[in-house]
Amino acid sequence: MDNAFFQTLDTTGTSDFRKASVMLAPHALYKRLNDEGIVLDLQGQKYFRLNAVGSRFWEILVDQQRVENVISVLLNEYDVDEMRLLADLRTIIGDLVAAGLVQVTFPSK
Repeated sequence: MDNAFFQTLDTTGTSDFRKASVMLAPHALYKRLNDEGIVLDLQGQKYFRLNAVGSRFWEILVDQQRVENVISVLLNEYDVDEMRLLADLRTIIGDLVAAGLVQVTFPSK
């Protein structure tokens, strides 16, 4: 995982994490297959599998780049504890950053 991403999260805190924006990489091609999604990295020629929730997360990012908007949508669609969702989002975003499939920007102080 990308250590710089997690160091930024540690210094900005959860409230700033919610205000972060996540942009999909232009070289990432997404396709939904039944309950999961496949992300193809056209630069690295690798593919990544996303489970149903990960696929939904990716689909929301197409229209809603702000993490707080993604959280709102997922909380409305899934029966999940908000703190659990935050932890899961931090993990998946960190994994996608490390793979070069998304970029995260944090608000200026």
